[in-house]
Amino acid sequence: MGPQALLFPDPLKIVFGIFMMIYVITFHPWVLVNYIPTDGWNDPPTLENEALHYKEAIFTVISSELYLPALLLFGHTLKIHGASEGRDLLAFIPHKAITQQRQLEMIKEVGFTPVFVDAITLPGATDWKFVDMLVKLYAWNYTQYDIIALIDSDVMLLGDIELPFQLMRMGDFPLAACIAPTTPSPPFYDKLSGHFNAGVMFIRPNVEDFKELIRLSSNTSYYDIGLAEQSLLNEFYHGKWLGLPLTYNLIIRFRDREDIWHANRASAKIIHFAGGHKPWNRFKKEQLIADDFLWRDIFIELYPSRKWVGGEFKLYQGFAGI
Repeated sequence: MGPQALLFPDPLKIVFGIFMMIYVITFHPWVLVNYIPTDGWNDPPTLENEALHYKEAIFTVISSELYLPALLLFGHTLKIHGASEGRDLLAFIPHKAITQQRQLEMIKEVGFTPVFVDAITLPGATDWKFVDMLVKLYAWNYTQYDIIALIDSDVMLLGDIELPFQLMRMGDFPLAACIAPTTPSPPFYDKLSGHFNAGVMFIRPNVEDFKELIRLSSNTSYYDIGLAEQSLLNEFYHGKWLGLPLTYNLIIRFRDREDIWHANRASAKIIHFAGGHKPWNRFKKEQLIADDFLWRDIFIELYPSRKWVGGEFKLYQGFAGI
């Protein structure tokens, strides 16, 4: 028999192909699932050198020196958990929010490049904490990056944040974030039902989106000004954003909710001190929770090694002798 004997008629090829498929699935299933996470959301795919093809960054906003302790610890925990490796870190600073050169140096010490930006004025009154939050919109104009993690400074990383980056690389979603388990405020009940919290977002910069968001930011009938950039972005990306597990934005104000806090705290990647409860402020001891003490413990370790002194930024000096 010559080489022709190795050729199968078409029906036999089909049977042989089915046989080989069954054989692979039965005896070598790793061939099919090697790049698929099998342990749930918290274990990202292990695609070797995958991130090398993408330029990524992490942006934040510091709108007042009151948030300087928060940003310093945020930058420190980014480094601890490897999130800053291979990524640029930028901190948007509305003009005059930070004026002391030493404070700017401190921001640089934890890895962030300070970027002074013009304020984007809200077309109405809101809580002082939200007044400058529209400056987040500038991130959409940084198209030299493929993906930007846009994260509020009042957070503490407890683990890696690679999964959201990988999901953004794998799909074409313009934005990924965690659902905000809150009741939307009137008159936007229907529009903001199931809205996301804008404190932790992974975005895909886009100049056209940037221009449109800037234009719409002055339209008082388009969004709830009281919720600032959060309601603007929810309206703009309604039905288009990718939902992330709450572990990537576990908000401290929901610490009394079993379904939110207790169900996710053990696997939390980011603790978000949203609202009035900030661990760097003064509280009675009975008002503090475990994550307040954790924040303070990490800051205490960071503080002396950087040779900072309390007068360089506003910090409650009543814990651990700082």
